[in-house]
Amino acid sequence: MQTNVTRPSNGCLPDADLAAIQGGILRGYRVKLAHHFVVSFENRQAAGRLLELMTVPASSVAVTTAKRWDTRPEFALNIGVTEPGLAALGMQENLLGVFPNAFRRGPAFRASALGDDGESAPNTWSFGGPSRRSVHAVLSLYAVRPKGGQDPDANGVQFGERCKSVRQLLEQHQVDVLHQVCAAALPWDREHFGFRDGISQPNVCGDGRDRVPDLQPVAPTGDFLLGRAYRNQLGGNFIGDLPRELADNGTYGAFRMMRQNVFAFREFTAGLKHAYADVDEELLAAKIVGRWRDGTPLMVAPKERTTDARSTPASALN
Repeated sequence: MQTNVTRPSNGCLPDADLAAIQGGILRGYRVKLAHHFVVSFENRQAAGRLLELMTVPASSVAVTTAKRWDTRPEFALNIGVTEPGLAALGMQENLLGVFPNAFRRGPAFRASALGDDGESAPNTWSFGGPSRRSVHAVLSLYAVRPKGGQDPDANGVQFGERCKSVRQLLEQHQVDVLHQVCAAALPWDREHFGFRDGISQPNVCGDGRDRVPDLQPVAPTGDFLLGRAYRNQLGGNFIGDLPRELADNGTYGAFRMMRQNVFAFREFTAGLKHAYADVDEELLAAKIVGRWRDGTPLMVAPKERTTDARSTPASALN
């Protein structure tokens, strides 16, 4: 989707563009559940019809845009298409050749540079590896957390039904599901290592979100979106030679599964305690992460937690 709008001279994004941008790029959905479909297009025409259906707002597979919400939706859906996926949809080689090599070759080609070896080598991957079928796209469906009040779908029943609906539409359009990844937010807004989660949503110039001011600089729109009128932090743009009709308001993304070794982290901090006997183990962990487990930044409380951040909005902890 593309809109003809006049962008301000600073490269900032006007609200008129938000409906042409996938919401997952610019907003943190604050999800409680997620279901990722790793897919392959088996029929070009059928896949094209599915993508067209995803642009219809009333569709059950409509892509969620970055447009401001009057009412917080129950679900959100976004899609990312790979280079093989674009080829399967019929994109010509002269256009594919304009994309950066990192996008064209995929992560398996750069595995050694990324540290993906041994147990993490591409031949061990659940999808995207050399021994697996080519991935054409990833559809990500989210259950959005209600803003205050009681969650009408606390047990995820409605989300499960929506997942089935998406799966049926994929089958109807001859889209083969190669792999599925289910995810759920941990209780009390914590991540696996026990630190407060959901804090690091950047502030992007013109993203249309209401936020509590913090000390972090607003990121230039061009750091996140392709488009010749958006300036990045270097004063240029990342669209390269891609035609605007193809790339304007788009971005590059990665879908990566990582194993988090909580025991090894705790063992490591316990080992540091022997070397720094006069330093509290919680402080050592905070120095590694940059904040205390309750979310308080280390620069605010460098030696000990002087406030309780549990009731503080995450946006105020940046």
